[in-house]
Amino acid sequence: MVVITITMTDGASTHVTKPKKLAPETKARCELEAWLAADKRRSIAKLAAALSVSAPAVSQWLNRTARPDHDVRVLIQTVTGVHADGWETLDECRERLERAKLAEDARRDFDAQKGSAA
Repeated sequence: MVVITITMTDGASTHVTKPKKLAPETKARCELEAWLAADKRRSIAKLAAALSVSAPAVSQWLNRTARPDHDVRVLIQTVTGVHADGWETLDECRERLERAKLAEDARRDFDAQKGSAA
């Protein structure tokens, strides 16, 4: 929660509580939570140590106040089996697929030009 203090012109102040903006829900966050819960020997602290990150960082991922960077997502996949692409939002996935389509179109155009020049 974020607390905002508003001071009125007469000097009186009031506090407004505003919920913290959450990161979008992702399949990987749910899978990571399930992976941790599946074995009592697993813990946020042990996972953090295995990933060389802080326990609060892992908690933030689980609480949706942050998402891991791409390099850490790959490590999470190695340690837990939770796929690195699972952290993408639907919009990010669409953007990645669009970039791949554009790259494929550019490759085809290049191949076509190379073939017609020969």
